[in-house]
Amino acid sequence: MKRRLFAWVALLAWAPAGCAAGVISESWGGKSKALSHPNTSELIKKNGVPHVVFDLSAIPKGAKVHHASLVCPARRQPLQPVRIHVAGAPLKLEAPWYRSFDATAAVQAWVADPAKNTGFAVERFDGFDARRVRLDVRYEGNAGKIPPQLTGLRAVHRHGQTVLLFNELPAFRPAKDKIIYITKWRGAATEVAEGSGKDEVGNPTQPAIRLQTLRDMQGLKVRTKKGKGQRMPPFERVRAIPDVAYRVYRHTKRITAATIADATLVGAARPLCGYDHKMLIIFSHGEYYQKHEKPDNVISTFCYDDLKAVMPGEALYVHTPGKAGRAYYAVTAVMNGTENLAVSDANSLAQPVAETADTPEPIRYFTTRSTVRARHDKSTEHWFLFWEAPPFNNLPSNTPRRIVAAIPDTFKGPGPMLIDMRGSIGREGHQSDTPGALSLRMEVHGSLAHNSGKGTLLSYAESKVETFTERHVFHVADWARKKWKIDPARVSGTKGMSLHLAIRHPEMFGVFWPDRPEFYSNNFDSKWNPTGWNLGRVIGPPDVVKTADGSPGWDIYNMAWYLSRNPGKDIPFMGCLFSQPKDGNHGAEYGWQDDPKGWSALQTYRQPHVAQWGGGRIAREVRSGLYGLRWDRSVPAFSRCSLDNNPGNGDCDDGDPWGQINGYLLWSYADVVDNKDRWEMTVFLVPSSPEAACTVDITPRHRTAFKPKPGERFKWTNTALATGKVVQFGTVTADKWGLVTLAKTIVTKDRNRIGIMREKE
Repeated sequence: MKRRLFAWVALLAWAPAGCAAGVISESWGGKSKALSHPNTSELIKKNGVPHVVFDLSAIPKGAKVHHASLVCPARRQPLQPVRIHVAGAPLKLEAPWYRSFDATAAVQAWVADPAKNTGFAVERFDGFDARRVRLDVRYEGNAGKIPPQLTGLRAVHRHGQTVLLFNELPAFRPAKDKIIYITKWRGAATEVAEGSGKDEVGNPTQPAIRLQTLRDMQGLKVRTKKGKGQRMPPFERVRAIPDVAYRVYRHTKRITAATIADATLVGAARPLCGYDHKMLIIFSHGEYYQKHEKPDNVISTFCYDDLKAVMPGEALYVHTPGKAGRAYYAVTAVMNGTENLAVSDANSLAQPVAETADTPEPIRYFTTRSTVRARHDKSTEHWFLFWEAPPFNNLPSNTPRRIVAAIPDTFKGPGPMLIDMRGSIGREGHQSDTPGALSLRMEVHGSLAHNSGKGTLLSYAESKVETFTERHVFHVADWARKKWKIDPARVSGTKGMSLHLAIRHPEMFGVFWPDRPEFYSNNFDSKWNPTGWNLGRVIGPPDVVKTADGSPGWDIYNMAWYLSRNPGKDIPFMGCLFSQPKDGNHGAEYGWQDDPKGWSALQTYRQPHVAQWGGGRIAREVRSGLYGLRWDRSVPAFSRCSLDNNPGNGDCDDGDPWGQINGYLLWSYADVVDNKDRWEMTVFLVPSSPEAACTVDITPRHRTAFKPKPGERFKWTNTALATGKVVQFGTVTADKWGLVTLAKTIVTKDRNRIGIMREKE
């Protein structure tokens, strides 16, 4: 143990003192050891206002101050705009992270005349914690103890993103004999080799390390002891390590000792950021009991370009400039608040990077054969990495999101695609639930939208609820449709896909199965559904937050509100297949009360859907027919069917304990007529219907040519195909949204031909 500890300290040794004068970057603050100058801040009150005063005597009087940042870690996003000022002049938040304030002018004045140092007045700051505030100052002086500098900087630009790769500090580089290469990706049973080569599908093997090696570099013990209940055992620290970060600078000029003071700090990375920490497998039994880790768990590195791996011992930072141009980069090491700003060819690019304004694209990570027992057919999984940045998230991220495209052996383009979104993707099966369909699964930040100030000091009052996830999903989906031959009329949303995202895009999703495999209730209104998460945490207080168009922020997760805004707009066909009891099991756990409210809205606004609950079932024939639903042809919306059961009002004791809605109705695509003056469709009850006939309201939806104007009159007929006789006829007027609804239409097992014709003037 002593020998390992000595090696650790030696590898992170400080550089010698007494370096030549130049630009210095140091930090001041409270009791934290991760500061250049700890115990140099004090909280005092003047006229009832808290002031944070820093002792800056370590900076020589009159020294040139290039930049100063007041960093204020916060436990939550503020309710109202933060106001910190110096002598009445408010400080401004620093983009793009909005977690610190530009304090340059104040520090320059205080260094020139220390007597003027009255500190920072904290006039308004929800959740302010003076103990965590620090002041980072970049100034000219004589450098003392500094950390070793980074080396091996190189850059790759692809699709609008610049990937910087560089060597970690020595303590975070594994020994060569600890590096392994993945030959078969199999989760806990992943197979490895000692040397590089080809994997099972002929691609270069991905480098990796074991979890034991990773924990050693983190100074932690592998959590082999089983946790109690469903809790993960806490980490045990084997040795203390300094606080280390890698800072990334960007400039239009080459970054040298003379220009680094003027370079823009674009971000920072942490040690060991080149590894995919999500490859950690938590072992347990039952429903996640006695969780623990295993030392031999394989942890791979990321890729910086298609199938081009980051090597163990390398770090990376991904920057999205957002515009075309040529830029130089440099990286520096920071240890316990002190930064090494020395610049050489080892940590500064000699040539600029030619950057584009392209939209970022996923990077191919690895390919493997699916090992999960196939429901329909075997598939090949292609794994990708996607580094988010605005507009796909409110903040840039140096941790990528995973994307998995599972392509069954029977897939033939143009073919169907099922889209699924998750907060995290593990090694569970990724093959499609529909035969021959490509399954596209992606990790996302939330299910539709979140606050633009999330994770920053921008208050709820000055930020908006924006659909970041929607942009992310549709960008990745468009990328997938170009990469593989996808039939645009056969794209569906399933499982983890957000209902609130899918209903906004009928041009993308033909059908939405939000709860397959028939296990959980839908999230129609997140205010009332436990699966929705804490809206106050994700979006903000309901009486404060707004969307970009000024609507109440919480309404964005209420389907009934969305449908009421424009009843004439189409949505995907909704398959609401909830089979659990209303008052127990997953019905109670995942929230029942908003489901009947959601179904009522679908009926009221005449949108196409089926539903089931409490053991009720839609007919097998209907299910099979809907799985093949196409979205390039008109579909009917059925409402108020006489065979429907009553789900109630959301109270578990109200309505029928089990049942279905529209569970026996189908239609035929073969003879649909959809032109300017006429709409016709054959509708019917499936053979397993408990009755031979029913009445139902029918509204043509997703019409391509039949576009009635409000107030237009139409003739309609209902012909029994078994006899050829017209059993119903009449006139109908298009409502103010251009919808034509035929009330109490008779539909039988023997099929009925419904026709709507524009009246001639």
